[in-house]
Formats: sequence, structure tokens, C-alpha cells
Amino acid sequence: MQPFSSPPDGRPENLEADRRLALYRRAARALAAFYARFTAPFCGDCLEVTRRHHRTDPRADVDLVHGQFPGCCHAGVGDALWVPRSGDEGRFPPELAQAMERAREGLAACRGKAGRYAVRERRTGTVATGVGCGHLGPKGCRLGELKGPLCISYLCEPVREALAAAVGWDLLGQDTDDFGGALKALRAVICAGLVEAEAEVARMEAGLRAMEGRLSSREAATGETAYGRYRSSENGSNPSAFTR
Repeated sequence: MQPFSSPPDGRPENLEADRRLALYRRAARALAAFYARFTAPFCGDCLEVTRRHHRTDPRADVDLVHGQFPGCCHAGVGDALWVPRSGDEGRFPPELAQAMERAREGLAACRGKAGRYAVRERRTGTVATGVGCGHLGPKGCRLGELKGPLCISYLCEPVREALAAAVGWDLLGQDTDDFGGALKALRAVICAGLVEAEAEVARMEAGLRAMEGRLSSREAATGETAYGRYRSSENGSNPSAFTR
């Protein structure tokens, strides 16, 4: 990782913000590695996964008409610098927000040029339009480790259900906005002491390693990935009473 640049004045609060940002990036990197290994195939097939999860809702049974379907990557989410379910204390303090902006300066993020897309309901013919995140490019998110907290802590219901058979709900957690206890780690990074923050990030990393171990063991025993098992299952995930 490249060292973070600090403002010329070198004030202690700015140096601390850089340390907090380093911990934030560490947490984001650990989550991203897990997602790339186990959940990326679900995300790449988002329309089909959504269709199977919400079988009775015609709004979920759609074809892409034009544009890039963003999945969970909707406009503005990547720039929301607050930790969900955390109230005011979950908002990035000014020094940390500024450190994040400095770190993002060298990225080719197309702010204000979010891609528009359209989908058509198969059963009704209704066309719906939407706007994806401005940081979403052809190869995925340009922000990488510098995504907003919701981007790195959210995992949708159907993917969570597909993982649960191998991982168990104890490690997954019950909140779609809080995959693997990420929110506790991120809250600590934002507002706890640095020692506690590092301990919470390490705790989250340990939980991810435990999930990876269970998933890898299941793959070795069955010769089938979580996504492969999901795709070959007769029913897929259970219909939900709501859409997200």
C-alpha cells in the first residue's frame, strides 16, 4: 500500500485521520477479497438472481434494454460517508472525510456522469429507468478500497441465503447492511480509539477467514461452488415479501 499523504501542517488530528483511513482500507480490502472469491458470480448474474428471489413480483422479472445494470451500485451510494445503523456517530468526522477525498484524488472516478439504464418487465412490458453509481465502470467500481461504508458492508438476501448453508447465520449476521459484522468494525474505525479500532478490524478479518474456511471445505467435499450449487438448485432462494 502506498503511504498516505498528510497536509503540510502535519497536525495530529490529520495524522490520526490517515491512520483511521488505513484501517478503513484494510477492512475494505478484506471484504473485497472475500466477495471476489465467493460472491462475484452472483453479482455478475444479478438480474437472474433477483428474478429467482422475487418470483411473484413482475418488477423483478426484467430484461436489460440498454446501459449497464448496476445491481446494488446506485447513484450516490459510494459517496455516502457514514456507517449505517450508527446514528450521528457513524458519520465521518471532517478530518477523515478530507483524508478520504485526498486518497481518491488520483482515481479516474467519473463524478456526475453516472450511467443510465433501462429494463423492461417481461410480463407487463413496462419500461423502468434508473441511474447507476458514477464510480461504476466497465470493470467494476473505480473506488476500490475507498468505497463508502454501505458499499462494502452490504450483501443482498439471495446471496446471503446461498452462503448460509455452508457458513451458518452465526457468521453471516442477520442484517443485509452488516455482512460478517462489518458495521461494528467500521464504527470503531470512525469513532473508537485506534487500539480498539484495530482490534475490531482484526475480529472482522478472523470472521471472514472462518467463513472462507467453511466455504472452501464445502467446495472441496462437493466439487461445487456456492454459486454453482445455487444455479443447479431447483428452487433457488425463497421469494421475499419485499424488494430492496
